[in-house]
Amino acid sequence: MKARDVDIYLNFDGGITNYEATIETMGDTPMVFIDGPFPAEFKPGLYHFGANGELAGQMCGNWVVDFVNENWGGDIDNIFGVWQSNWPEKEKMRLTECVRIIGESFPGWSMDSITLSDAVLEGEVTEASAAAFINANPDADHLVFITTTNDIAGLAVVDALDSLDRSDHGVIASHGGDSSAVAEIKAGGPFKMSVGYFPDRYGQSLLPIVEGILAGEQVASIHGTPHVYLDITTVNEYYPDVEAAEKAAALDPSEITIGFSNILRTGCAFCVDVEDDVVATFEAAGYEVFAVDHNLDANQMLAN
Repeated sequence: MKARDVDIYLNFDGGITNYEATIETMGDTPMVFIDGPFPAEFKPGLYHFGANGELAGQMCGNWVVDFVNENWGGDIDNIFGVWQSNWPEKEKMRLTECVRIIGESFPGWSMDSITLSDAVLEGEVTEASAAAFINANPDADHLVFITTTNDIAGLAVVDALDSLDRSDHGVIASHGGDSSAVAEIKAGGPFKMSVGYFPDRYGQSLLPIVEGILAGEQVASIHGTPHVYLDITTVNEYYPDVEAAEKAAALDPSEITIGFSNILRTGCAFCVDVEDDVVATFEAAGYEVFAVDHNLDANQMLAN
């Protein structure tokens, strides 16, 4: 049962739930899946907005190769990757494409030769896994950490390196580019780069898509967010210039309610950045937004 009727549903659950059950629950309500897997079939009224795993993975790999060549003379001691093993192939490319490109420049590195950590927005789990990896490489000072699930994982690796007094022995290449990642990159520690997804601008990107759907226009089923390298050379170019919001013009929003579901609020800066911008942007445009938190729980999602 739906907690409330909405005119369109923005479903930011990251693929933790059964999409078919969600689609059945929402009935004829148009739905935009945010990040996570595509629905099995793009039936009328279903859309997807989010990251391009293949492109983001390639960007990550190219950045690592450049960093290693420029700073470590082409030498990598070991690689630690964070992903979700149950991701569809499209999402796995955030890591698999990254490692493929690294292996092309530095033969011997592949998905079979790196250390993998499987965690879903679980900083403590990632920190423990990273600490074990660091301790297993006591003499290494060229460690590469690739955190593709979220910047939460990158921050967890920072904590692991700091706690073991090894902060200068590794470099972190992450995904997401949320507010916590921007702060870490500017701080100049081991968290060197995040592939920017601009979570703080998701609302601005979604607004014209939603208004086109509500206006009955022909709207493409799949929409992507731009990706950029966020590192010490570029971060000030993109942040803090994030305040400008696009204004809705053609559609009168006074009778429209937007439903928004967040995969997890507590402990997930990326998720909070997305929700804050989505809610702020749509409310500024005159819409009412009904937001709920799935709390990383499939049953809670269906209850919401």
